[in-house]
Amino acid sequence: MNLYPTRRQIDTLILKLLDNTISDAEIQQLDELFAAHPELIRHYCEFVIHYNTVRTKFQSELPSAAASLLADSSIDERFWGELAHEEKSAPAVEVPAAPKEEPLDEKPRIQTRTTPRVSKLSLYSLILSSSALFFVLVYALFAPPGSGMEVATVSDTYNAKWGTKQPIQNGSRLVTKSEPLLLYEGIVKLAFDNGSTLVLEGPAKFEILTEDQVHLNFGRLYAIVPSHAVGFIVSTANSKIIDLGTEFGVKAEPDGQTEVHVLAGKTLLISGTGSNPKNQYEIKRGQAKAIAGNGTVQDIPLKKDSFVRHIHSQTGIVWRGQTQLNLADMASGGNGLGTGKNEMGIDPATGRASTILFHNQESPNLYRPTSGLDYVDGVFIPNGRTPQVVSSQGHIFQECPVTSGWWFTSIVSSLRPFPWPVPENSTLSVPPFVNCLVMHANMGITYDLQAIRKDLSGTRILRFRSYFGIEGNAIRPEAANADFWVLVDGKMRFRKSQVKIGQFDFAEIELSENDRFLTLMTTDGGDSAERIVNGQRLTTIDSDWCLFAEPVLILE
Repeated sequence: MNLYPTRRQIDTLILKLLDNTISDAEIQQLDELFAAHPELIRHYCEFVIHYNTVRTKFQSELPSAAASLLADSSIDERFWGELAHEEKSAPAVEVPAAPKEEPLDEKPRIQTRTTPRVSKLSLYSLILSSSALFFVLVYALFAPPGSGMEVATVSDTYNAKWGTKQPIQNGSRLVTKSEPLLLYEGIVKLAFDNGSTLVLEGPAKFEILTEDQVHLNFGRLYAIVPSHAVGFIVSTANSKIIDLGTEFGVKAEPDGQTEVHVLAGKTLLISGTGSNPKNQYEIKRGQAKAIAGNGTVQDIPLKKDSFVRHIHSQTGIVWRGQTQLNLADMASGGNGLGTGKNEMGIDPATGRASTILFHNQESPNLYRPTSGLDYVDGVFIPNGRTPQVVSSQGHIFQECPVTSGWWFTSIVSSLRPFPWPVPENSTLSVPPFVNCLVMHANMGITYDLQAIRKDLSGTRILRFRSYFGIEGNAIRPEAANADFWVLVDGKMRFRKSQVKIGQFDFAEIELSENDRFLTLMTTDGGDSAERIVNGQRLTTIDSDWCLFAEPVLILE
């Protein structure tokens, strides 16, 4: 088999074997796994030992085992009530005799057995029952970690500096029970073979115990655990955090203090160290708890932005759960999170990066793909006299108005005072200075939403919104007149015509997962090329200083 099995997959097959519920096809699969991965033979032997130990306790010493475990880890009485009910109501199943011990360097002979029906409680049934969480707890508390097995890959790093002898870089495979890993600074993203993802922020020291257990000595850790990997465990000096299908952040200090913040789903926290009493807490979405050095627990406010949840080193994305991406920032070489340069942008005639250019000229109606910008697909000077291409995939804006085809300056990202009063019914929080996309008519810019989704995995783009209008400090304000447009895949989704200085508005459109290209466009308002204002002959674009103020994508 080409893919290395997760511990959960191999354990499921072994459980079925021991429980006499395994099919012929699964026997063949298990046989092939042992042949391809001889190190699993030792895991099989250890599993059988612990299986028989737990089974014996369940069958003959359930009350005393329950009392012992309750005293040790404060598993609440509801668990034991459910377990007792399961014991009474579960149908009888066959329990095999302990398999004959075989040398570790030989492939075990796997076969089904016929044994007396002596037990009502099957471990495999337990996994699928309402008492599954109990099994997770037993396994988390008592199962010994394996050693030397590759279980995770370093999928990305950002400015990472390690304190290890061997170099760690993108693509490095990490093994269980190796020496603790010390991340002096920077951020690292780990992809576990079971589908879980961890993002660690330095300084941090951690150890991978098993394919679904990590010990965090100190540092910040964010875990994203899919439903099929439920039971992932993060331990610290004074606690175990057991995932129940969720996303959560853990902050551990060198002195033992720990914080747990749950952003989605829920977790089970078991606190306490040494001889101190151990207590169990369920932490749900939106909740957070702090664990003192002695294991005492208290509620604390949730900190949504305290943990790095995703990185993309090529674009410099360090995402802490921000809900907005700024399109003006992207036009100036940034990733939407403030990494762009003020007063930088794009020459609409070439698609190249540019500072502010001042030249009144006419350009042909050509779509110019951009270079060096991750999320800007291209730019153009609309004239509407020939088919108006608005994306690199050839989308045509059929309703494009006829314009003069003249333009004056670059498309520029500029930090400016917010130019208009905020409407009372607006939900947009506007600071004194805002990042504006300056698009003097006639201009268009198209963003590739799919490229953004690819680099910011785990998020969903919900909508676009922005204030827009004409800046009020033009030399001839009476000449200002422009149209504003928002397109999606070449289709008009928003339009505001004949906008003058002193007018402002707010655009907001919903976006679906199928929408790919978002286009912002300004045109000259249909002014005549021969117009005369206050005795002066003016161009069609005179004083059309169009702004999209705080143009953002809203994320979930």
